[in-house]
Amino acid sequence: MFKNLSRLMVVYATILLFVTSSCTNNQKPMNAENKVPAFDRTGIDSTVKPCDDFDQFANGNWKKHNPIPATEGAWGAFGVLDKETREVKIKGIVKELLDQKDLKKGSDAQLITDYYHSYMDTVTIEKRGISPILPMADKINAVKNVPELIALTGELAKVEVGGPFMIYVSADDRKSTMNAVFMGQSGLSLGDRNYYENKDSAMVRIRAEFVKHVDKMFSMTGWKVADPGKKILDFETRLALIQLKNFEMRDPVKLYNKIPFAELQKLAPGINWTGYYQNFGLTPDTLIIWNKEYLKNLDKLVKETPLDNLKTWYLWQLLTGFAGGLPDQFLKESFHFFNTVMYGVKEQRPREERAIMSVNRRLGMPLGKLFAAKYFPESSKQKVVAMIENVRAVYGERIEKLTWMKTIHPSISGLTSWSKT
Repeated sequence: MFKNLSRLMVVYATILLFVTSSCTNNQKPMNAENKVPAFDRTGIDSTVKPCDDFDQFANGNWKKHNPIPATEGAWGAFGVLDKETREVKIKGIVKELLDQKDLKKGSDAQLITDYYHSYMDTVTIEKRGISPILPMADKINAVKNVPELIALTGELAKVEVGGPFMIYVSADDRKSTMNAVFMGQSGLSLGDRNYYENKDSAMVRIRAEFVKHVDKMFSMTGWKVADPGKKILDFETRLALIQLKNFEMRDPVKLYNKIPFAELQKLAPGINWTGYYQNFGLTPDTLIIWNKEYLKNLDKLVKETPLDNLKTWYLWQLLTGFAGGLPDQFLKESFHFFNTVMYGVKEQRPREERAIMSVNRRLGMPLGKLFAAKYFPESSKQKVVAMIENVRAVYGERIEKLTWMKTIHPSISGLTSWSKT
């Protein structure tokens, strides 16, 4: 859920930058000298025949002049735009705030600067070690049964410690004027089912490296857990095999299963749903479930898994989830596996840049407000509003001319005004 929100902020900033540039740049009259080409041919490698290697033909020159940076696993035009936004505009806003004195307590500026300073305070981070996560680790270790552990999962979810399912609130797909509680599958450290079931050498190597990574992370904490890497991989493999595959996740109809809250207990009677939702702070009367079969199979998996193994898995979720705020040895080890091993990233970004990115992820809304105020003036907003209203008006006019719609349902009329509501 929260990861999805942070990605949305990156997309939001990218789109906002594009709109701002379009709206605020001085436009010159179009003529033969400054006419923008309809298609940019500079990225084409014309020495290659498109039938032999179309990618090289279409993108060869662009890739030649835009090598993948050592800090990235992939690169493209949107990556360039995102980098410019982060390193110039967003960084500029944060730097301006850091130069200000006596910021109002509780203001967006104060929240952003305090968070930035905390991220950059490596002396304190190293000094406190793993103490910030010990209270949560103690709660995990103290649970006596699965119902207690599931109830605790709701509390952990509020601080972004993952579980085998996730919940989020969004517009109901079939009634967009209402928000709904959605619940979907989650809990895979490697992110995708393919990493657990594919037998090719690359996937086998990643799984072996994952076990080593988990073992090393646990050893650095001093927690006495036998073979944590193997236990976690075994559990997550079984978890992955009951989850929907990628192509199945593309079907919005299949993922829409609205049920009363009471039906949850019938689907998975061994899971303490009441305790989970109470600790998370939600009391929904209905939910939209991605996959009912997943919950049924999850109920069975949880029953078959020893409690100590489940607790080890939750300790892992806690440890890996907070690795970015722990001492440098944890951060480096986490980067090594999740960035270098999995995606081939060679270098970690400088801490200052990571601090800016973390501010954007964790405080995206207040930062976004400052970004919009600086780079999206009222004049640009009015231009965008006018453009959208023009599109809506034309859309309504075209629907009005579709006589077949009135033939199917004679009551359809006044669609131009309807399209603006």
